[in-house]
Amino acid sequence: MCLLHRLLLVDLSHNVLLALPEHVGCLSSLVHLDLSHNQLQELPVSFGDLPALEMLGLSSNGIARFPLPLCRLGATLQSLDISCNQLRYLPAECSRLLSLRYLNLRRNFLQSLPLVFVQVLENLEHNVDLTDNPFGEIPAKWNSSNFNNGDVAGTNLAGYSPQDLARWMREEMVFYDAAREEWEENWAEGKGNCIDDTRSPAIFDVFLHGDARSNAKGVLRRLHISAEEVALPERQQLIANLRRFYFHCNRVGVAPVHEETEDDKRIERETLREKVMIRRSQAAARVSEAHELRRTRDHNFYLKDIRGKMEEAKARLQGKAAQERRQLAAEATRTKLVAECRLREARWRDEEEGRRREKAAAAAMFAVEINGILREKKIMSQSRTLPMELNLCWDRDA
Repeated sequence: MCLLHRLLLVDLSHNVLLALPEHVGCLSSLVHLDLSHNQLQELPVSFGDLPALEMLGLSSNGIARFPLPLCRLGATLQSLDISCNQLRYLPAECSRLLSLRYLNLRRNFLQSLPLVFVQVLENLEHNVDLTDNPFGEIPAKWNSSNFNNGDVAGTNLAGYSPQDLARWMREEMVFYDAAREEWEENWAEGKGNCIDDTRSPAIFDVFLHGDARSNAKGVLRRLHISAEEVALPERQQLIANLRRFYFHCNRVGVAPVHEETEDDKRIERETLREKVMIRRSQAAARVSEAHELRRTRDHNFYLKDIRGKMEEAKARLQGKAAQERRQLAAEATRTKLVAECRLREARWRDEEEGRRREKAAAAAMFAVEINGILREKKIMSQSRTLPMELNLCWDRDA
């Protein structure tokens, strides 16, 4: 390998390489190395001894942890493509890669980026590809309805462009160390120094300002920020970030991690997270059981109440129907009585009218008879009476 120290470009892509020789660092003149589309999982320590390496391709391998020897190439390495691997975190030593002008971290499993990596990110400007990474430790910028699967140009799955991510990292650097120390010392699972009900929003004030009774120092005191400064408008974003940090820690049980940690710390972190998830699952089961019992009790109560009300309504309807039938019967009886009374009144009036007419007819006949009798008497009286003026016969001759 050392006999090839004059090589400037090496292309070993699209092979089945499982490892590189330990003496790869002897390629002192190597400028461009392409190892993409292999099965590499790590790089030898001597890889950091390549003094002239400027372009490196490691895409589509099986790299799960960022190779630390690359961090020693910060003075020369200008282009790095480590896309399509299995990276979850980057080490803090990546901040030494200040000569990078192009970085491709696409299609990994990155949860976050080291906060000290912000200088490298700002140097890269637009020559960085962070798309198709979950960034689970970074708060989502956009709602999923506005951002779908990283299709927005220049953004990643959390909704950040590289410039947005750099600004977020700058803001996070202001409080992260102090907030993480406060959480791990007083609020993490098993510490027990603070109030048990960490879910209460009122306890957030204790997290900020501290509490002598619970031995909590408080994040603002660690940052040397007075209570008067907290009320300033420029501090409101800091309070919002601390609130997000606190409730995120309370939800998952551990403080967010932005850089790769040692195995024992990673295992401890995962153990704490599992404990919190188990505790939350148990609490959720208890709440669900209590809710089910309450729902069953309410269901039985309301079902019994509904049945009683249905029976009451049925009895009321039956009583109302019977009452209506009685009212109808009474109304029919009253109508019948009224009709009978009116019929008797009509008959009485008809009888009275008949009697009146009979009397009138009898009176008329009696008057006719009387008139006839009187007329006959008058005629008879006239026939028997002599005329009052008589002409005497002896008076004619005279």
